[in-house]
Amino acid sequence: MAISDSSPTTLSLPDPTTARAVYLQLLPQIKAVDTSNLAPRNLDVSVAVRLALSALPILEQLKPQMDLLPAAVFDHTKIARVKHSAFAAWYAHLVRVRQTQPKAYAEDLEEAKTLRKSLLSDAEALATRNRMNPARVAEIRAGQGNVDVANDLVALAAAFEAVWDDVHDKTAATEDELQRAEELGANLIVALALDEAPQSLDQPADLSAQAFTLFYNDYEECRRGVYFLRYYQTDRDQLFPSLFSGRRQRGKKRSEKPQGAADTTAVA
Repeated sequence: MAISDSSPTTLSLPDPTTARAVYLQLLPQIKAVDTSNLAPRNLDVSVAVRLALSALPILEQLKPQMDLLPAAVFDHTKIARVKHSAFAAWYAHLVRVRQTQPKAYAEDLEEAKTLRKSLLSDAEALATRNRMNPARVAEIRAGQGNVDVANDLVALAAAFEAVWDDVHDKTAATEDELQRAEELGANLIVALALDEAPQSLDQPADLSAQAFTLFYNDYEECRRGVYFLRYYQTDRDQLFPSLFSGRRQRGKKRSEKPQGAADTTAVA
C-alpha cells in the first residue's frame, strides 16, 4: 500500500473546551489505570500529544489493513480511542499546570513574535527557491493572533526539520533557533490554553499521570500495528515515531536516543 506522505503533518493541539468534554467522557477509564504501572515520560505532554495527533492521518490510511490483524494479538479498541485519549491527556495536563504554575507569559510572547518573524523570513527565502514547500510556508504566514504565533513556531520548526539535511548550510536559521522555536511554541500553547481552561475542575495529582498513561498505551499499541504492517519498509519511524523520540535528527549534529530506551522521569 502506498502512503501519501513520508512524515507526520503539523497539527494543532485541541481547544480546551473540546478536550475537557473528551476528558470527562474518558474519566472512568483514566481512573482505572494502575498507578503502580504508570508510563515514563521525557517529553512535555503537549509535545507528545502533538506528535501523536500529527501521526493519526497515517493511521487512518493504514486502518483498513489494521482491521485485518487478529484481535487475539492486536487491540483494535486502542486505534478507535487514541485520538480521544490524546485529547484527555492534554486536558489533564492543562489542569495540572493550572494548579502548579502561574499564568505569566508576556515576555515569552514577545520573544515568540520576534522569532517567528525571523524564521518565517528564512523559510520564505527557501520556499522561493523550492527548497521548502511554498504552500506550507504560505499557510504559516496566514496565521494571526497569539495562538497562531505559538502554533506557527512549532510548525516552522517542523518545516525546517523536514528539509534540514538539504538546507542547513543554505539558511541563516540555526539549530538553536529551531530548538527554541519548538520549545517556546509548545510552552505558549499551554499558557494560552490555560486562559480558556475551566478552573473549577478538581483533579488529584495522580490523574494527569493516569491520563497520560492511557494515551501512551493506546499510541504504543497503534505504533506496534504500524510497525507490523510496515515491517519491510524503512519509513516506520517517520510515519509513526516514538513519543519519546523527541525531534528527529537534523544532519549529524543530533544524537538520537536508542529506540526503546525509557526515561524514568515521573509524570507530573
